[in-house]
Amino acid sequence: MTNEELIKKIETQIDFEKKSESEYNIGRRDAYTNVLILFKQLEEPTMIASKNEQIIIPKFVADWIEENKSKFSILDVAAIVRTEGLVNQKVDDWICKNDEMFVRAWIDDNYTIEKEPEKLYRVKFPNVTKHGNETYLYKNDGEDVTSIDWSPKDFVENDDSDDYHFTEQEIKAIDERYWIFREEVEV
Repeated sequence: MTNEELIKKIETQIDFEKKSESEYNIGRRDAYTNVLILFKQLEEPTMIASKNEQIIIPKFVADWIEENKSKFSILDVAAIVRTEGLVNQKVDDWICKNDEMFVRAWIDDNYTIEKEPEKLYRVKFPNVTKHGNETYLYKNDGEDVTSIDWSPKDFVENDDSDDYHFTEQEIKAIDERYWIFREEVEV
């Protein structure tokens, strides 16, 4: 399909949606109109990435595109975004904030998947307390030394510093036996 054919198809769908003034059809018409505007910008130099330049999208968006590209057209996606339950909320939010990138990734398949940050963990030793405090692995400030620290659980979980956060590699480099005591840190 050429660009002109796609534009004609979108315009035909917009005209079709004008036949009904229901809230649903008005929403679909607006979605198709937005897709048409975005698609016409693809050839403009102000586009996020030039035609040959790859864009970077999160893995969860790339997975969603791969999973749904054979089921939906870009027109369908434009109509179902923000429709309760049809698109994963995380994907829906990303599409709405990055609509041009999404259209480009969907149409051109010219994207790379952004590298996800390494997961962080805290190491909490079970059944070891001191004065009612829990026992955690701790990085000493400014020193290249790791030690054991007895701290209240609330303090450790709400500490903004990285003193209690370790990557898998860091934990295993200190002592592989500590890996079983890890707790994933929500970032």
